[in-house]
Amino acid sequence: MIPSHPRSAPHGGFPRTASVVLSALLARVRGFVHSPCAGVAIIVALSLPVLAGAAAVAVDIGIWQTDQLNDQRAADAAAFSAGIDKNAGDSSTGITATAKAIAAQYGLVDGSAGVTVTVNTPPSTGAYTSNNNALEVIIKKQETLLFAPAIAWNKPVTTTGRAVAGASKTAFCVLSLDPTATADTTNLSNNAQVHLVNCSFAVDGTNAAALHLTGSAGINAVSTSVVGSYATDNGGAIVGPVSTGVAYIADPYVSVAMPTAAACPNSNAIDYTAWHSGPITLNPGTYCGGMYFANGNTIYLNPGVYIVYGTATSTVPSAVSGNCSVNQFCLQGGDTVQQTPSTVGGVTIVLTGSSGHYATMNIANGTTMTITAPISGTTAGIAFFADRASPSTSVETFAGGAYVNVTGAMYFPSQTVSLSNGTVNNSAVCTQLIGYDFPFTGGMTFGNTCSNTGTTPIGNATVKLLE
Repeated sequence: MIPSHPRSAPHGGFPRTASVVLSALLARVRGFVHSPCAGVAIIVALSLPVLAGAAAVAVDIGIWQTDQLNDQRAADAAAFSAGIDKNAGDSSTGITATAKAIAAQYGLVDGSAGVTVTVNTPPSTGAYTSNNNALEVIIKKQETLLFAPAIAWNKPVTTTGRAVAGASKTAFCVLSLDPTATADTTNLSNNAQVHLVNCSFAVDGTNAAALHLTGSAGINAVSTSVVGSYATDNGGAIVGPVSTGVAYIADPYVSVAMPTAAACPNSNAIDYTAWHSGPITLNPGTYCGGMYFANGNTIYLNPGVYIVYGTATSTVPSAVSGNCSVNQFCLQGGDTVQQTPSTVGGVTIVLTGSSGHYATMNIANGTTMTITAPISGTTAGIAFFADRASPSTSVETFAGGAYVNVTGAMYFPSQTVSLSNGTVNNSAVCTQLIGYDFPFTGGMTFGNTCSNTGTTPIGNATVKLLE
């Protein structure tokens, strides 16, 4: 007889078929537990939270890195644009507004969404903290944490971009200002050698031979720039790169006012051509009709401005009548002129006068001239200052083995400057020569260590990123 119901498992257990299935399943589990794959599965299971957290942080870090690059690009652009405004003379308010406007174009609006844009002049850190021509833009952004808080990362994260820009000038120390198309506005011949230490030579003439070197003459400079072009022949040569067709290079002292001469007490020249047993000490002031020195004297100049004023009645002392002309600052015969020892301040010698009677300079015949320009005041940086109204036919002469050691600018903006016969300038500090035309048959050496000398750099400013 076949039972009407399946047999129940004894003691309330599983039916036989379920027991078989369970046994098989347990056997599989026991096999898996004892297999090599079991350890891997456990490790994976335990690692899943860590892997998930790392992936979340990686997403945030990727966002931060992208923002960091954007901050830096914005800082570079903002600093460069603000630097252009600064070089153009804009106010600090305008410069800051420009920097913030440029940053906003990169989605970085100052005071919004955790963004700050700061402009510092001069920079607060780095190599340009004492350079008032430089500015610094710092852009910071407080980042939003998307996934990092899921793994208890709640520290604030700030991305930063920083850039420094400034106006720099090619370091010229010799400049010929004659802008005409006349050939040979600057002419070097007769083995004249001009050596420029760490600086460059500039010619504003527009002729194809505005700068002409001949007769084994040479220029040794960091670079040479000519608005027109240059020519060399008969052994003339230039050491260093030469650029032609450059932009006109402006007179760096064009805005400096000519000092005003006092009323002339008389029309007699100052005559120190007779021999003196001891040093002659002079004080600043107006000297009418010229200043003449000769006969191996030593002349001390107390600090200040010496105005040599040309007059219609000037005469030349007989002792130097063959070497000097009327209305000259004329130094001859082995004399030494220098600033009074142990005095504070600098010396400026001004050459001026009335129409048709302008003072000029003549330093020659084994003499020595050693002066340092003032570092502040109305003639800061200028050692020799010739009147702009004086015609280009006026000649400033350095000749005959004269030793000229000038720290500052020798500024003859409308005059011809003649160097000849072994003139030497061994200034180890800073010497600028600015004139209208240059006929050189003798050479000079010019230095360009001009920090804290009061001089104004020569050259057209170019804005660039510095840091």
